Amino acid sequence: SIPYTVTAQEEVADYKQFETLAKKINAIQLATNGKKVKNNNDDIAIKNPKNNFMFNYNDLTVNYINGIEGALLVYENMDLAEIEEVGILDEAIGECGMVILTPKNKQKYTIVVDGKPTREEIDAIGFYFPYNDKAKGKEMFEALSDLVLLSKQKKGKLSKNSISDLKKKWKETEAKNTAKDYFSFYNKEPDNIYTNF
Repeated sequence: SIPYTVTAQEEVADYKQFETLAKKINAIQLATNGKKVKNNNDDIAIKNPKNNFMFNYNDLTVNYINGIEGALLVYENMDLAEIEEVGILDEAIGECGMVILTPKNKQKYTIVVDGKPTREEIDAIGFYFPYNDKAKGKEMFEALSDLVLLSKQKKGKLSKNSISDLKKKWKETEAKNTAKDYFSFYNKEPDNIYTNF
């Protein structure tokens, strides 16, 4: 475990950083409302609630509600420090793109259809963005990645310096944008969370 102590001023700055990222994710999710996503052969409209991504700073967890026509998927108390991968799906799902989080263990969630809740488990959690707005996808990817890394830092799993180094190397790899460089990055960075789907 990495020792991590903060002053009250640092704590306020940390909280504001987490809150800003959470609001950004919430806003991007709202921008997908009314867009259609493919589910097998059906086109389903997204209907996210106003507050769809709520970050709990006290325990560094997230409550996330993904609304689609006819159902709500509710992810409660997701521990972002336990996320192992963050990536952008390389194709459209109807009118939306998707950033995917892969947790260490299956994530429990509740699906509510016609007012009836059912508990399920899933291997990956998806966050939609408007596919015709690639900048929003990159913004969503970066905000989720930053939240995951900050949560890992706050819980003592990664140091601030190792996160800074990881982000720098990722940006260099993205700029080169070759299979060889991505492969090298993935193999040389033990704390890596970034991936391509």
